[in-house]
Amino acid sequence: RTKLQNAQMSGADMVVEAEFTITAVNPYSGEWPGAGIAFRFENLQTPALRSYFCLVNQRDGRIEILESNTAGWGYHAQSGDNSVPKALPQTYQLRATAVGNSLTCSLLPNGPSISATDGTLNGGTAGFFTYRAAACFDYLLVYDPPAP
Repeated sequence: RTKLQNAQMSGADMVVEAEFTITAVNPYSGEWPGAGIAFRFENLQTPALRSYFCLVNQRDGRIEILESNTAGWGYHAQSGDNSVPKALPQTYQLRATAVGNSLTCSLLPNGPSISATDGTLNGGTAGFFTYRAAACFDYLLVYDPPAP
């Protein structure tokens, strides 16, 4: 793997890995707390936040691929409920992959893996994401996907 420079943190096809620990959650009105990876992240401005997310939904104990765009939030894929450990504090290692219209989200090393097909967002950067959760992120790796 090659260490990326700041200008290389964005692109269309990418693999993003992160390790993080969720230490506390604050669910509100039944909303899910979670943390994970933002990828193909295009816009930070609310209400036009545009990104895909590979994340741990801590309330339901599952991983999900979500999209945020001008129309709101949408689910692309999710693993089964309680397929991911929920006890806190909990450390997770996630991998998000975007190649063309193919999106995957995997809990490493041996957790569930989900996939979806969507071409709404074609490029952007990568980063961390939390929602109603306190999390400590250990690292973020961004690299080119392996050749087919």
